[in-house]
Amino acid sequence: MKRLTPSEAIGPAFNRTREILFQPFRFGRSWKLAASTYVAIMGTAYIPFCTLGLVWFMFWRPNLYGPIRPGHAVLGMLGALVFDVLSFWIFTLASRMQLVSFDIAVERAQFVAPAWRKYHPLRWHWVKLKLAITTPLAFVAWLPFVFFIRWAVRSATTLNAGQQNPFQFVASFLLGYVGFIAGVSLVIVAGGLLADFVLPSLALENITPGEALRRFQMHFRQDPGSICGYAALKVVLAIAGFIAHYAVSSIVMLFFYFLVIIPAIIGGLALPHMAATGHVLGIAGLVVFAVFFLAIYGYVQLFTIGTVTLFLRCYAAYYLGGRYPRLGDLLEPAGQSWWNLQPAPPPPDPEVPPAAVEPTS
Repeated sequence: MKRLTPSEAIGPAFNRTREILFQPFRFGRSWKLAASTYVAIMGTAYIPFCTLGLVWFMFWRPNLYGPIRPGHAVLGMLGALVFDVLSFWIFTLASRMQLVSFDIAVERAQFVAPAWRKYHPLRWHWVKLKLAITTPLAFVAWLPFVFFIRWAVRSATTLNAGQQNPFQFVASFLLGYVGFIAGVSLVIVAGGLLADFVLPSLALENITPGEALRRFQMHFRQDPGSICGYAALKVVLAIAGFIAHYAVSSIVMLFFYFLVIIPAIIGGLALPHMAATGHVLGIAGLVVFAVFFLAIYGYVQLFTIGTVTLFLRCYAAYYLGGRYPRLGDLLEPAGQSWWNLQPAPPPPDPEVPPAAVEPTS
């Protein structure tokens, strides 16, 4: 497979996404594959923000409102720990799902369960690598926002007393919010680069996480400009993809609204003229409508946004495939490429068996 520039990898990624989800389209299986790649996003990074936030609040609050009761502190810490343990469990499951989404994009896996079992031994190597890199980075990105919140709470007191310009307060709040979003974006980009350049080596070969990181460093030293361009273009593609997801899902749900609103209006006009059972039928109809609406809404939302995330996974695979021969051979076997696929030769004509020679009498 030849090396592709960031822009050249868009075409084959789009084509592969279409083949996986729409050739053929299966109502249940295609949705499951798309939803699985979307769930994997939750494995990008982990930070125990509840525990850290509560510890920071307990050290800061006594200076303003007096000491905290020991019983309240213990309950608060237990609640924060339980929530963070639950978050860590979801993070580990989503991290394992990242390996599954790689299998879906690269090897065109049609079933989630076999890929889930396939990467069972590898899951902790991948989780520990991300904990070692993204969690400290997330903490660094989160810490300035904490100090800004502390400043904002103190400033609100003086603002109520009329001692501060409200426009200055709003401007400072917006600046802190933008800084927080920038920090979160940095963590997401770092986690995405790990999934794009480090995860393939872990998934395809039995190497250590340190060796996989050294390979990424080697790729970056060889072509830093192209990798930076790839990261920037991937952000643009993600934004465009999520805009498309919102537009498509809105159009589908709008069609659903028109499909349902006419029977709802007819039913609403007819129920008052019915007997006492009309109220029961009305409530039952609302329940059925709510369940049906939530089912359609969940299906459309997860499928469209899952299609975008699968496209981004295929995009990363095709960009790296030309630089990582083992991955490139899986994406494009020898002699084939997405832009120069030769039609399969027609099957040979079956040989006509020679006519049997009848014995002469």
